[in-house]
Amino acid sequence: MISMRRGLWLIAVALCSGGCLPGSQPIPATVKVRHVTTHVPVPAARLWLSGGRPFMPPREVIGPPVSPWPNPQYSQAVTDANGVSHVQIAGNRPNWLTVATDGGCSGILLLRATNDEIYGATTWTAVEGMPYEVRVEAEKPAARINVP
Repeated sequence: MISMRRGLWLIAVALCSGGCLPGSQPIPATVKVRHVTTHVPVPAARLWLSGGRPFMPPREVIGPPVSPWPNPQYSQAVTDANGVSHVQIAGNRPNWLTVATDGGCSGILLLRATNDEIYGATTWTAVEGMPYEVRVEAEKPAARINVP
C-alpha cells in the first residue's frame, strides 16, 4: 500500500508536470470525403471539427489552467464539388471529426494530432454508420523559392 507521504508526492508531481503539456498550434489539413463503394466524391458534406484537451483534473479543483486550450477549439466546413475541404485541426490534441450529409446521417472519427502530423484517417477510413469514407492529410507548407 502506498504511504500517505508517497501518495501526496505523486499527486504533486502529476500536477506540476501538467503545466508542462505542449501548446496547441493549428495544423492546416485537407479532408476528402467519398462514397465507400463507388468512390465518387461527396459534395456538400458538412464537417465539424472539435479539438479536445488531454485528460486533466477539473480546473476548479487545481486552480488555473494546467494545459493550454486547443487551437482551434472548434471549426466547421463544407466539401466542394470534388468532395474536398481545407480545414485547421488542433495540433497536440485529439480531434473529433463529425461528417454529415443532407440525407440526415452523420458519423464521427477520432483524429490524433501531434504538432505537425494527423493520425486516425491518413488512409481512406470508413465512417461508422455512413456509406462514406474519409481521408485527412496534413498540408505541407509550399517550398519557398528565393529569387535574387
